[in-house]
Order: sequence, then C-alpha cells, then structure tokens
Amino acid sequence: MARIKVPQAPIGLFIALALLLPLPLPAVAQQTNKEVMYFVQGNKYPKGLTEFQAFGLSRKVARSGSPSYTGWVMTDRGDPDGSTTEIKAIRLNGPRLSFTTTTAKGVVLSFNGRFLRRGDFRPYFGKDTPVIEGVVRKSLKGRKIAEGKMRFTCGIGG
Repeated sequence: MARIKVPQAPIGLFIALALLLPLPLPAVAQQTNKEVMYFVQGNKYPKGLTEFQAFGLSRKVARSGSPSYTGWVMTDRGDPDGSTTEIKAIRLNGPRLSFTTTTAKGVVLSFNGRFLRRGDFRPYFGKDTPVIEGVVRKSLKGRKIAEGKMRFTCGIGG
C-alpha cells in the first residue's frame, strides 16, 4: 500500500491566520456617561409634539459589567419639576434606542430611534450637534394622536 504524503503547514501559519480572523467584539455603549439630557435640536417640534421637549437617561453598570438605564421625559422645560414623566421601558440594542413613558393624564409618549454618536458625549454637551434621531409618538388613551421625526442634542441641565 502506497503512502500519500500530506504537506504539513507550519504552526506559524495557523497563528498568523488566527490573529487575522475577526473576533467578536463587545458592543460599544452608545452613552458611557452616567447621566445625559437630550434636547430637541433647534426647538423644532412636529405638529402635536411640543410636549416632548427633553428626555434624560441615567446609566448604571451592574457588577456583571452590563449597563442598565433609567430615564424620564420632560414636557415643559420651564417647569422641570412639575412636568417630568418617568420612562417605564427602555430598550437599547446597539445604536437602536426605544422607550415608552408611564401614563400621565391619559398620555403616553414613546420614542424609537438611533444614536448618531457613541461613547463619551461630553464633547457634544451644549453644542448644536445631533446625537440621537428618531420618531416620537404621542398616544391618548391608547390612540395615536401625533407622530413625528425629531433630532436631539445633549448636555447636562437645562
């Protein structure tokens, strides 16, 4: 019986290939700051959505290293203490952000959009640079009454 000689690849070739193959990288957090407020860019409000004036997200990191978020929506920047509605559900998947507020006077506000930037937002604080864009919806007693696309800048305080 004849033997077939199979050429052996040098171990260095396997190491080089292993280094060149893309490895799955952990998703980079969109907002790495502890707390950021988002403001409607240029105060441009779609019809029926003047109440969606700002929202805030607070980021906490669990012991496991994964972040969790809480937040609120402000309906009147002139009365921040009396016009804040809590966000009851936040979903963050890569650059995609969506959330829904609790019901206040029969009204629920929701957002579905995406981050335009990621990481430390401090360089964008107080600038007219959009960092998030998406569609805001306003529902009254379960019925959609307004919807529009909005862009948001960021900062701390109002």
